[in-house]
Amino acid sequence: MGYHATTMGEIVESPGFTKPALYQYFPGKVDLFAAVAEQARQELKGILERSYAGRDIKAGSAALFDALLHYVPRFNEDVLRDGTACLAERASPHRCSGRTGPGISG
Repeated sequence: MGYHATTMGEIVESPGFTKPALYQYFPGKVDLFAAVAEQARQELKGILERSYAGRDIKAGSAALFDALLHYVPRFNEDVLRDGTACLAERASPHRCSGRTGPGISG
């Protein structure tokens, strides 16, 4: 389907969304995409910070790569494969079924 072929109407087909509600938060598809991109940037920033917190470069890098192995496939599934169903959910104030970026354990 892809970004250009996807309409705001298709995005709101996911349960619990209406076009007026979506347009209340996002005037257009570019704004929605920007919100999703910003959220992904914040998730990656958190992964990076948690990975290196209290660790040397070797241990932090290992934690970072481990976290990315979990984050990237899920992000690709949410946004790229199921994009029309999840774009609005990822950018909504209520989040995509409560999913967030992976935690980094000590």
